Amino acid sequence: MSAESIEKFNKLNKIAEPYDALLFDVDGTLADNISAHKAAYVATAAEYNVLLDDSLIDETAGWPTIAVAKEICIRYNTTFDVHEFSKENQPSL
Repeated sequence: MSAESIEKFNKLNKIAEPYDALLFDVDGTLADNISAHKAAYVATAAEYNVLLDDSLIDETAGWPTIAVAKEICIRYNTTFDVHEFSKENQPSL
């Protein structure tokens, strides 16, 4: 694991310490969070001067963020650091 991944893992462990179990809803089964997900992509893309049509997020559902960022570069004929985009599009712990 990278140093950044280890740091995030350690932060998550500290947050989770008082609990016996954690439940993650990563696919919208328990919570319909797609609008927040789309808004995060649109906001991050705007930082790169891309007016993103959020229907792209529906098309790329399940893709890793870096792959979606690469697709944005292709479709919008632009270039940016897809790894930085991915970091900016993620919630911080």
